[in-house]
This record gives sequence, structure tokens and C-alpha cells, in this order.
Amino acid sequence: MINITSLAPKNVIDTFDEIALASGTHENTEFGQSSLNFQTLGGRFSDYPTTKFSEVGGKSVLKLKKHNLYLQSNLSTLFSCNSTTNLYATKQSDGYWRAALTGFSECTCNSSFIPISPNTKYTESFYFKADGNISSLQFSFFTNNGHHYVQANITSIGNGIFRASASYMASSSDTSLRVVDFAAVVGTATYIDITNAQLEVGDLTEYDSYFESGIYTAGIIDINSIITCNVTALFTSSAMLRGGTAVLQVRNSQDGTTWLDWSEFKPIQRTFRFIQFRVILQTNSSLKTPEVNQFTISIDVPDTDMALSATIAVGGTTVNYGHAYYTIPYVTPCAVGENLHAELISKDKASCLIKIKDKNNNDVGGKADIRVKGY
Repeated sequence: MINITSLAPKNVIDTFDEIALASGTHENTEFGQSSLNFQTLGGRFSDYPTTKFSEVGGKSVLKLKKHNLYLQSNLSTLFSCNSTTNLYATKQSDGYWRAALTGFSECTCNSSFIPISPNTKYTESFYFKADGNISSLQFSFFTNNGHHYVQANITSIGNGIFRASASYMASSSDTSLRVVDFAAVVGTATYIDITNAQLEVGDLTEYDSYFESGIYTAGIIDINSIITCNVTALFTSSAMLRGGTAVLQVRNSQDGTTWLDWSEFKPIQRTFRFIQFRVILQTNSSLKTPEVNQFTISIDVPDTDMALSATIAVGGTTVNYGHAYYTIPYVTPCAVGENLHAELISKDKASCLIKIKDKNNNDVGGKADIRVKGY
């Protein structure tokens, strides 16, 4: 017995890899490096009997965004300072930014002010390592009203990496906050390496807190004409491994103005010109996010096989198929009667031109049976 698997759909007219295209808009979601690998999954291969490792992880996945108001690229403006000198941090090969401590009273990012809401609590944090001990430091929470020093909570993450964090309640007149900004470093370290700086709303004690839910809405696909076709999706996620859900939804339209309601995607035949997809992500724990690592849409037009009869006039007749094909179909005409033959003069997606001639090749007209096949 021969088993044939993984045959491509016959008439795929378009394929869209949304992970690669990233054509859409984010609401508490983002594309980024997966946090899943052999080390973070844990356990043994036998613990995942139904998991294909090609369906988890990857360099680019769709996932929930972290509660972070701070733009990481602003770490490039980090510098150490005292009353007379500024010394900019240098980026290390591991992605950390190294700021000098010896002889300096404060480390801050140049002009990295973020708008904040009055009477709201904010938590600032970053990960760090150093060439010596750092037993304490203070976040300055420098707002438009000046410094507001708060002692940092320092927690060991392991492997010589620590997380420093502190919270501050903005006053009724606070409208902006400079991030990163810290001082009063106590310890033997001569420099500090910093990464993953964060500013989050609330009194957060969890590391890398994710939004509870988010929506990614892909760009609208226009296939240029109204057709009936099969729509399929290769959509895989780590929701079963990470906790939470990843739901693919779809809507379609014939004119781009009037749309059907969003509904959970099912691989069924649809009639449309415009189609759009979105993914709704939810997590059961703010420490984890479900990830979508395969999100490919395929549009497959089914075969349409038609049998027509037509009366052909002398000089030829244009015969309409009564169906608009996506590509120019195969057309096979046959003359009805002895010593006659049909000639296909031209064809397009909607019609064909046929002549009927006798055995001497005279244009005589007559009746023809026509077979049209295509998609």
C-alpha cells in the first residue's frame, strides 16, 4: 500500500505568510523572539508525545506584549555623571549597556522622558550584572517636578544577573518621568551592565509581566475579483504548552465596505473579494504568553467543469461560459454533425469565440457542444 501525504492544494492562487509579512496592527501584541526552547520547555521529549517541535519556538513569533512603556533603544543614551563630567555607556557584545560607577554619582538616560498620568503608580525596573557586589541603589523617579528617590528592591535571577525595581506614586502635578535614572549605588562594583529596562503601570512585583490579552489584526487581502474559493490556514501556537488561548478569526467582504462579522476561522468555501484575519491571544498567567509561530493563509480556487451547447453563426459566435474563471480555462469545442469540425478562435476568462467549418474548411456555422474546464 502506498500512502500519499502533504500534497499541495491543486489551485492555490495566493499564499500569505503573516509571520513574515507582519502586515497588521497590534493591540497589546508584538512580533519577537520566542521564549520557548529545549531548556525553557523542561522535562523530556517523552513528556510531549503530541508536540512537533517545528510548531513551537522560532526567531519570530506573534505573542503578547509586556507592560512596558519604555523604548529599549533609549538605553543607547545612558550615561554616568557627576557635577563636572558625563561618560556615555558602551554597548557590550551580549546586548547589555555598560555604565561606569567609580567617580560618578548618578546614571541616567539623556532626555528619555515619558508622559505619565498624575495620581498613578508606576514601577521602574531593569536587569543588571556587574564586576562586583551591588548591595543597594535608588531609583530617582525624576519627573517634571524634580527627583523622588525610592530605594530599589534587588532580586537575584541567577547566573550573576539581578533585577532592580521600585514603585512611585505620581503626584497630581507630575506629567513626565525620565527613565532610566538611578543613584546612590552601594557596593564594590566599578561598572554596571544594564538591559531590559521597563516602566510599567501599577505596583508590579512579577518579572516580565505580560498583558492578559491582545489582538493582532492582519492587513486586508484583496484578490482583485469576487470569487468562490477554499480558504485554509496553517496556524499553530504554544497555547497548550504555555497556558491561555490563541484564536484565529476571519471576516470577508465583496466590496471592501460591508463586512461579515468576525467569526472563528473554519476551512470552508467562501465567496468574497476582500478577506481579513485577526488573532486573539489570552494568557492564564502574566508571567507567560502563548505564541503563534505559524500563520499562513492559502486561497485555493476549486475546479469548475462545464458542458455547454451553442448555435454558431457563419463567421463565428462568442459563447459566454456563464461563469467567471480565475484563470483562462481549457476549452474543447465539438461540432454536431457529419463532416464538420469546430475551431476555437480565441478565449478568455469569461467567453470564447468558435467557428464551425465543413470538410473543405468552409465556414458554415452549425451547432457545437463545448467543454470548459478550469478554475
